[in-house]
Amino acid sequence: MRRNLYFRLTLLLVAILLIGCSGGSGSSPATTEINSVLNQYQSGMKKMNAESIANLFVYPLELDGEVLETKEQAIFMYSFLFGMIHIHEYEIRERVIIIDSTGTNATVEGIIFAKITSFWGTETNSQPFVMKFRKVGGKWKISG
Repeated sequence: MRRNLYFRLTLLLVAILLIGCSGGSGSSPATTEINSVLNQYQSGMKKMNAESIANLFVYPLELDGEVLETKEQAIFMYSFLFGMIHIHEYEIRERVIIIDSTGTNATVEGIIFAKITSFWGTETNSQPFVMKFRKVGGKWKISG
């Protein structure tokens, strides 16, 4: 009986040690930085601040089939969009961040939850999204 208890405790301690050594639920610095950019994007959308969003991109930027060559084009596009809608809620949920082996490119998948009022009324929806990131000058930027 005691032998079985010691065996179980040993297995538990080894499992805890392995989880701790492999990172467990901790985040890498790159993941933390990418989450920070996503939080800034989310905040910019909630505040409907085109310039703060445009500062998060690397240019040229391909976004939803459109190529934006400059920050000014991005500001114009988002300002135009914000002139037609009002964002009540905007949240990026269920984030999965995959960083490539070079540590300079990443893909983020998740769910965007939004409550938006437009000419057609107020809608609340959730939809999957994929966003690309690239490390430029030591900082993570949205690249597509």
